[in-house]
Amino acid sequence: MTLEVNHENLLEWITGDKTIACTLSQKKHVNLFRKFSEKYPEDYRLIAENEDGSIYGEVSINCISFRSPSRLTDEQRAERAEQARKNWGLT
Repeated sequence: MTLEVNHENLLEWITGDKTIACTLSQKKHVNLFRKFSEKYPEDYRLIAENEDGSIYGEVSINCISFRSPSRLTDEQRAERAEQARKNWGLT
């Protein structure tokens, strides 16, 4: 099975542990984990790269957070997009 077929990502930890075990197969998340493991080796540890392109690693529990979903109206979304274009000098 290749990355394009298998899109399962798994994060697991036991209460009290300081690290989270990660199995990632979505290319976007695999690439991000690789990048972070090079930039922040004290927090992200790449343990195994599998033949199908998926990876297994550990991440510090301090690096994981959950946030509420953003529910914007079309008008709010357009305003934020315009502000981002201004911030990036695209207008």
